[in-house]
Amino acid sequence: MLGTLGRLGRSVRPLVLAPSLPLLLPSTLSRKSRHDPPSKSKIWRLRTPTPVDPAEMDMLMEHYKSYKQTAQALRLEFMEEVWRKAHEKKFGGLKTVQDFEEHKQLLARNQVENARFPALRISRLQQQEQEWLGELEEMQKAQEMEAFVQEKEKEVLQLQEDGKTLLRIP
Repeated sequence: MLGTLGRLGRSVRPLVLAPSLPLLLPSTLSRKSRHDPPSKSKIWRLRTPTPVDPAEMDMLMEHYKSYKQTAQALRLEFMEEVWRKAHEKKFGGLKTVQDFEEHKQLLARNQVENARFPALRISRLQQQEQEWLGELEEMQKAQEMEAFVQEKEKEVLQLQEDGKTLLRIP
């Protein structure tokens, strides 16, 4: 092990800066950490709170509530999607087989219904045709009866006329 470390040590060269290039390091602003004490000039300073407009604060609170509700709804939707994908990954094969079997059963049921409907349609059309023919026959019988009644009325009128002339002869 020491032999490998020795070989690594020999291959790694120390970082040497070229003397012709200047050393460029970014300047950094240093800030106080939270645990540093305040400066001497600000020890007795009391901060006055920023004035707040009540109407603006109400509007901001309403917007914040709306934002929280929207963010919560999105979070729940994403969580539900993750749960659904995990469930499909775990039980997906079983569900697809069940769905396929159910689909086959529904297709068979649909074919039975499709075979049943033309027979119902034909029987309904035949029944409507029979009803129409029956109504047509009734109308013809009514017309024949009306013609018969008019003919008989004419005969009665003719007989009455003949009867009047027979009575006048003597």
